[in-house]
Amino acid sequence: MFYGKRKFSDFGQQTETSYGKFFPTAYISYKSNENHTFSLNYSKRINRPGFRAINPYRWYNNINSYFTGNPFLQPSINHNFEFSYVYKGKLSASAYFQRKLNASDQIVILEGENKTSTFANFYNASSMGLSLNYSDTFFRLWEANYSGIYHIWKPGLCH
Repeated sequence: MFYGKRKFSDFGQQTETSYGKFFPTAYISYKSNENHTFSLNYSKRINRPGFRAINPYRWYNNINSYFTGNPFLQPSINHNFEFSYVYKGKLSASAYFQRKLNASDQIVILEGENKTSTFANFYNASSMGLSLNYSDTFFRLWEANYSGIYHIWKPGLCH
């Protein structure tokens, strides 16, 4: 369980944000015999914006261009799922899926000759992938580790 609260005061204007969320993690592992281990896990995580992203003060690059934080920026939530298999402690394979909700990034707003850079919550994203890893020791001297990863990332706008 997480509860967060932040408060800004800027020349008489006050901004206060508070939120409470539950962030569970579940992990199940099954070893069918000495050679085969299966595991499944789920976690829900929060990604809070950094101070620069929420600080409402302006940093000027020049007379027509500045950066300002967004005190109304909200945290994003990540849902992570993973299934993995390990054979004899040497070969492992896993498949994973991640869903990111209400994510934020930097945007640029153009108004005539003026350019404002700030942060906004504007997208959701899904990613998934497969990974394969093999490690072994050869001739009692050399240790080798071979890895391969395939990853897909698909962004989308928040509704």
